[in-house]
Amino acid sequence: MSFLDRQFIPPFSRRHVTVKHALLHTLYWVLIAAFFAYEKRYLIHKANLPYFLFCVIGRVIMLVAIAYLNIQYFLPKYLLRKQYLRYFLLVLLSVAGYMVAQSLFDYFLYGYVIGPMRNSNLMETMSYNFFSTIWYLALMVAVKLSIDWYELQNKPAETTEPLPEFTFVKSGTQKIKIIYSEVTHIEGLKDYAIAHTTANQKIVIKGSIKYMNEIFPEALFIRVHKSFIVAKDKIRQIEKNKIIINEHQIPIGRSYKEELGKHLLNNNFSITKLTE
Repeated sequence: MSFLDRQFIPPFSRRHVTVKHALLHTLYWVLIAAFFAYEKRYLIHKANLPYFLFCVIGRVIMLVAIAYLNIQYFLPKYLLRKQYLRYFLLVLLSVAGYMVAQSLFDYFLYGYVIGPMRNSNLMETMSYNFFSTIWYLALMVAVKLSIDWYELQNKPAETTEPLPEFTFVKSGTQKIKIIYSEVTHIEGLKDYAIAHTTANQKIVIKGSIKYMNEIFPEALFIRVHKSFIVAKDKIRQIEKNKIIINEHQIPIGRSYKEELGKHLLNNNFSITKLTE
């Protein structure tokens, strides 16, 4: 294994990443920071202003905030799901919010809004800040999408092993065979669970919902609630944050929405109801 393909756990994270992945994303933030420094270089000429350090730090924090919001929330939830109008409206709102916050911050420090030129009036300053921030966000999105595309193109092909078709579970004093394709969902009830089948059978299984999550393959089942696991291929209808399977209405937990949304998106399932 080459050095770039070695894996490690970054600080403040629980997942393994490769050295190549870490270097690419480090380079991304270095480029973004360099562009910010270049684009805001006019501030250097105003270093003799009082509270200059607070002025620069405030701008950096606010820009990083809308950058993070755009990359981690707007981009995956709206742009990649082809909800273009909603995405661009939210970007414009975030930029407007940034400009208002920056202006109020400048007024608080100096009594006026700092502009790129010595004699900039308010309209020139606001116009400059608006278009420079839009350009800044556009660059971040373009570079982020380029990095994601590069990593996807260079991702090694995964070797797939055939999935098991069944498992044996303890039900009362017996061990019974459960065929995965016949299970629609599993309901957790303290120290035991109920597996519901396509034949409307209920099989009582000894073990917690956490244990069920371990014995039912992740490739076939997905946890959607602290008390429910659902067969992926049985998801056909979602209404008001509930999965409808026959007469059963299975709630979708808030902390499980994102993972479920990714699965549905990858399988071209409409997730409008899920995101409302």
